[in-house]
Amino acid sequence: MLTKVGEHTFEFYGDMETVEKLYGAFIHKKSQTRDMGVFLESGFGKSFDSYEVTHFMGNGWNYLKRTDFLIEFSLKLKTAKIQYFDELALKHAFMTLYSTFITEIEWGLLVHSSCMTEGEVAHLFAGESGAGKSTVAHLSSPRVLLSDEAAILKVEDTGIKVFDSPFRSDQASFGVDKSFPLASIDFLNQAQLNQREPLKDRESLIEMMDKVFSWYPGPLYTLKLIKLIKLTVKQVPVYNLYFKKDPTFWELIS
Repeated sequence: MLTKVGEHTFEFYGDMETVEKLYGAFIHKKSQTRDMGVFLESGFGKSFDSYEVTHFMGNGWNYLKRTDFLIEFSLKLKTAKIQYFDELALKHAFMTLYSTFITEIEWGLLVHSSCMTEGEVAHLFAGESGAGKSTVAHLSSPRVLLSDEAAILKVEDTGIKVFDSPFRSDQASFGVDKSFPLASIDFLNQAQLNQREPLKDRESLIEMMDKVFSWYPGPLYTLKLIKLIKLTVKQVPVYNLYFKKDPTFWELIS
């Protein structure tokens, strides 16, 4: 089963029922070149108890392990295997693999955030769990929702683009088959009054570092990650957004 995420196509083998449930809007029926084959196998480990992921290598393969999943992958062979405990584990495992993949090939970033369109551009709202990503997503209707949990950014020196994300928490995707230029990044802070404060590049870099899905501690990988983040914050204005829980915060953005 072929699933297109961003500009890359993954071919899954194994539990197609769960793949269709998680990524149905992104499944492609037509034959096309795949970027990676992903073999799925259930029955690994135990239920989720920590976000901590460990990395190790062996025989030219990379391994990413959590209590509820084990990922084995080779970028050279364009192949991966995911062993997982349950549906949640598979969802998080593929997010981890995808984030590692797009950063390793220096294509882009997967960011903890919600992201909506306003006209022909996109605005990204980043934050930790509980910061208000889902709240902002709900308050932004009828704008097109590109993500409510993890936004897909293609990073180039000619601009940053955002793609529709299959990595959702509670709001379904309709599979928007186009990208949007990223016009702003806002770090969320819930408040009694709406206020927006611009950040300098260094502050933006530090804030972005822990908002990216990054589970691979290798030095070369880290350098690639920092390079992509620097290129992003250099081209896109970044703010601290203090917002109250109603749609009026959009007045500061529009």
